[in-house]
Amino acid sequence: MFILQHKLNFLKIELCDWNKNSFGNVHKAVLLKQGLLLGIQQTLEIASMFDIYGLLCQEKIAKEEFD
Repeated sequence: MFILQHKLNFLKIELCDWNKNSFGNVHKAVLLKQGLLLGIQQTLEIASMFDIYGLLCQEKIAKEEFD
């Protein structure tokens, strides 16, 4: 049991390192994408009819990245 406990602790450390290196700070990335999406949506509310198509495309991309 002693050896198993040490192996599991080592595995935990390795998995934490792998998670940081593979995905980075997920919470920060979500907040950034959420802010981008909110900014696009607010801009859509005040945009003229000429700008709406481009902003709708940007909104769609931002939603997909956020999801």
